Amino acid sequence: MIRDRKARTPDLPAITDDRSDTVTFDQLHDRIAANSAGWSAAGVGPGDVVAVLGRNSIELVVNTIGIAATGAMPMMLNWRLTPVELTELGHLAEPVAVVADEAFMGNAAAVCPAGRPVVLDHRAGGPAAPTSHDLAQQQQQPPQSLPLPDQETFALLHTSGTTGLPRVIPLTYAGHIWGCGRLSEMVGITEQDVHLRFTPLFHLAGLQEIFTALMSGGHTILREAFDPEQWLDDVERHGVTFGHLPPVTMRRVLEAVNGRSAAPRLGTLREVWYGTAPADPAMVATALEVFGCGLRQVYGMTEAQSPVSMLTPEDHLQPDSRLASAGHPLAEWDVRLLDAAGAEVPMGGAGEITVRGRQLFPGYWTADGASSEVIDRDGWYRTGDVGRFDERGFLFVVDRVKDMIVTGGENVFPAEVEAALVDHPDVVEAAVIGVPSDEWGEQVHAVVVLGAGSTASTTDVIAHARTRLGGFKVPRSVEVVSELPRNASGKVLKRELRRSSSPSREGMT
Repeated sequence: MIRDRKARTPDLPAITDDRSDTVTFDQLHDRIAANSAGWSAAGVGPGDVVAVLGRNSIELVVNTIGIAATGAMPMMLNWRLTPVELTELGHLAEPVAVVADEAFMGNAAAVCPAGRPVVLDHRAGGPAAPTSHDLAQQQQQPPQSLPLPDQETFALLHTSGTTGLPRVIPLTYAGHIWGCGRLSEMVGITEQDVHLRFTPLFHLAGLQEIFTALMSGGHTILREAFDPEQWLDDVERHGVTFGHLPPVTMRRVLEAVNGRSAAPRLGTLREVWYGTAPADPAMVATALEVFGCGLRQVYGMTEAQSPVSMLTPEDHLQPDSRLASAGHPLAEWDVRLLDAAGAEVPMGGAGEITVRGRQLFPGYWTADGASSEVIDRDGWYRTGDVGRFDERGFLFVVDRVKDMIVTGGENVFPAEVEAALVDHPDVVEAAVIGVPSDEWGEQVHAVVVLGAGSTASTTDVIAHARTRLGGFKVPRSVEVVSELPRNASGKVLKRELRRSSSPSREGMT
């Protein structure tokens, strides 16, 4: 992929990052070649795991591909994880080395206490703290060809850990490269496109975004973190054509637009992608008007190694568009909805989303390096998401199976309650959980973020919910917070809310 771009478009810019670093495809290829040779000289090779712990940067991309070129597997780690969580992942994968931003070297020891630590930096270091730049200077040999058999592992990712300790997911060459190529083909990405990306590379979406751009020859503006004002400035300054905004960040960008005295120039945008969490249809409709470009809702999971369904830009513009849906499943996927007994539910009914396709991962990584058996003998994988199909075949992702609340014998899907709550003009965000109840087993509890200057009370919020929901779905208690706890992909960490929430009466604050 990189060799191809070096030959075809050597002088085009490949990546610009926050560290005042811009590389062409020619320069990117040569840096990866030197980095890979350095890792090989350090004894890293086929079958080894190297832990990678760093914010988005060109050097992070260089090391990810350079490690893979040796035949080893980069293990992309969330730098927000605690030492306890990193230790657990380290026990599973047993990395032989770790490369990390200098700020994360303390946590790096948790995941790889006995391995060689390398500072993730494109500048020279010192004897006590060698950098990935120093490693690359040891040898100037080109890397071996990347292996591409169907089930050979390219990298190790891990689940977001929203419900418990993360699990390790092997990302295959065939799945990853095919998925990126498929996305590029569907969307029509070219070498003239400019991509604005801030999704961390320890997420599948982050890796797919950067690899899709590299494959197509486009220029990626790679940011370490999201900032709504910088996002708007980047679109104007760099002529961005493609961006990705999870719903919580989309809302913040729209708020930033409203706060400007002059409308930002967003005319270069071709598409903005969103996903990772349910999006408020009213907000999506506003984004269509403000951005003036196509919107694409993408539903998938790391285990699928590629998108499972999409709400296309054309779908968004239909008079009866299903803005609350995840669109139609892609042709390469079979999708069924199953009840608790494993039977398919009728059209319109809610059931667990179960998928089958050649893109599926082989199974979760285990301590002995084998894959756990989570795909049944017919090739189906139960995602843990609850969904329903409407009469036109649109897939609606209702909730997570584990998040469903059973109160007084009735099933309540939190996403439905959350949608009703954010319809209140003062409620910016909402998360709904079940909490223990002596009378009902569980009761519905809402945690909300109110808009600036709001005078709404928790009683007002509950009264609003009563006008839109059946009685058993209405929150018995509401808690107001300044922000919801989220992981790096924007998903609400409901386990954190369950730990901190112990409501005892209606209308608590």
